[in-house]
Amino acid sequence: MKEDHSDSNIRMILKENGLNKTSDQFSAHLNKLIWEQSKRKLSHQLVINPWLGKALAGIAFTWLIVFLYYARPFSIQPAAPIAAISLILGLWGLLTIVKKSIFSKIDSV
Repeated sequence: MKEDHSDSNIRMILKENGLNKTSDQFSAHLNKLIWEQSKRKLSHQLVINPWLGKALAGIAFTWLIVFLYYARPFSIQPAAPIAAISLILGLWGLLTIVKKSIFSKIDSV
């Protein structure tokens, strides 16, 4: 595995201070800093999610209302609107599960 330049910087700092082995406190502090930095980077990457999700949900809901208004599906064929509602609810549930899965992986680091 290729060694990262930042890893050699940490080793150099440790050697300058005469540390051959790190303490548990140092390791815990370093892990905390890395976790906070990765969480901060991820939060900057996921800024688009809240408004994009609301926009897509709004569009889907609007299409559903328009579909129900013009098609009057319950009077002719009830399977179509039930399928559309099931699709929307299924996608919403799937997105919720994936979101929880992603954030649980981030919190476990």
